[in-house]
Amino acid sequence: MYLRHRRAVAALLVSAALAVPGAALAADPAPPQSPPQSPPADTGKVVPTGPSQGAAVDSTNFKVSRDEAISIAVRMFNIPKELGEPNVNASESKDGAMWQLDYHTPAKQAMQVNISVGIDAQTGTVLSYNKFAAEAGKDPAPLSYTRAQALVKANFWLDMLAPALKPSLRAIENPMSYGYYGSDATYNFQWQRIAEGYPVRNDSVNITIDARTGQLASFNRGRWSAQTFKLPDTLLDKAKAEAAYRSQIQMELQYQYYQQPGTNTGEWKLVYRPSTQFAMMNQE
Repeated sequence: MYLRHRRAVAALLVSAALAVPGAALAADPAPPQSPPQSPPADTGKVVPTGPSQGAAVDSTNFKVSRDEAISIAVRMFNIPKELGEPNVNASESKDGAMWQLDYHTPAKQAMQVNISVGIDAQTGTVLSYNKFAAEAGKDPAPLSYTRAQALVKANFWLDMLAPALKPSLRAIENPMSYGYYGSDATYNFQWQRIAEGYPVRNDSVNITIDARTGQLASFNRGRWSAQTFKLPDTLLDKAKAEAAYRSQIQMELQYQYYQQPGTNTGEWKLVYRPSTQFAMMNQE
């Protein structure tokens, strides 16, 4: 498990361009998978989805009922009917409340599909989505999407799932950000929250697109931190901050495992990497 984790982390350092057959590169990308209806607006209000018939939750934070949350998930992501009713869990904290919906295919079925959706129980907005699909004994399909094609899909889902957040988002350019685990191959895209002209650490929207199918593999926006920020009266000069930061970092040669995208093979390479992790400087 440790080696698998090392391999997954190492994959972030390899080339961003996955090996794609020439015919697939030449083909036009397929239209993004589209939910049949518009998503609930990110307005902070309850989204009406019909009468509530699910189990009641004794809390004022649960303005969206269990059945309403299920309806939102089915409508937004075209949840297949054959997955049946989800396992539903309700969670509540000082930050709010959430419905967690988990769909699973029967254990004996060859094609295994797991879908997990998090719905804000106060507003009805989608907080998270994760999908895993694999068929036992079947080799993975060839990689079919370039990163540019996957970005088109990611932007589509950003428009659908978080339209009100877009004015305060900035795309993080990281062409080497793709994931590998088992036989999966995905492209990862991130948008960071900007407040008063500066990014807010840990406030972001993350979208992952399957490099084989072009489908949405995961979405996460979570709950953002305080809504207002105040700039300090003075700022530390960037050059001084960089000099202080560099003084903390020591480079050393390390063996790093490079995983071939979408395969179970790879090789070890000797590379220079910082030996100090998580170094940071308070601008004050």
